[in-house]
Amino acid sequence: MCLIAIYCSPALSATCEETNVKITSIRAVSEQFPQAPHKNTVELHHEMRDYCSLDACSTANRYRVAIDGADNHIISAAYMAFASGKPVNIFVDTNLGTRSGICVVSYLTIAQ
Repeated sequence: MCLIAIYCSPALSATCEETNVKITSIRAVSEQFPQAPHKNTVELHHEMRDYCSLDACSTANRYRVAIDGADNHIISAAYMAFASGKPVNIFVDTNLGTRSGICVVSYLTIAQ
């Protein structure tokens, strides 16, 4: 009998927080949308941000971030901030992956 041990270290993640972001529009994408990476997501559009120059966040997409449809609490907070005109702080983590180069929100804070 032979046992083989394999160790896989997790890929290094990168995180970034952008503060005082004004949401300019929200795009909700259906579960039925034909392009897999965008299915069941909510996109927050805002003025162009740097996102700490994260390689995972495509430069062409730095005017928006994605929220997974399962994260209802983050989606609700985003809609509330948009409706009230309040700025938000957006935190992204590359461990959550990207949606066609669009960074995914890990958490969102509504600023005062």
